[in-house]
Amino acid sequence: KVLMALGLPFLQGYSLGQVCHITQLAIWQKKILGYSSYSTGAIVPYYRSASLVKITCADKRCSVASTSSTQQPLLPVASWETARLHVREILVKSIRNGTFCVPLSNMKRICRSEYNVDLSETAL
Repeated sequence: KVLMALGLPFLQGYSLGQVCHITQLAIWQKKILGYSSYSTGAIVPYYRSASLVKITCADKRCSVASTSSTQQPLLPVASWETARLHVREILVKSIRNGTFCVPLSNMKRICRSEYNVDLSETAL
């Protein structure tokens, strides 16, 4: 809706649905645009996007947190062995509590708070 409201000449004549589709293609297929961060969700040029940061960190096998400018202390990144051990413990606790599932975001939070390690998919 915001793009439509700007009255950009190259979007003249397209419906809202078509503009949404064009935007999604620019994000997911063409990588012209991306999301600024996980919290704001603003659409930005790809070179400033969280997606590029994740891909770059994955290529370097480092945690996204290690490139962040936040003031949170950095935790060591879990190895595959450590990750397996902690994820298994978390799932066993979940089953004992009758939950039977744990969202990925909770897994990461629990690893940080209870095990003092960063469960980073980009580093692994």
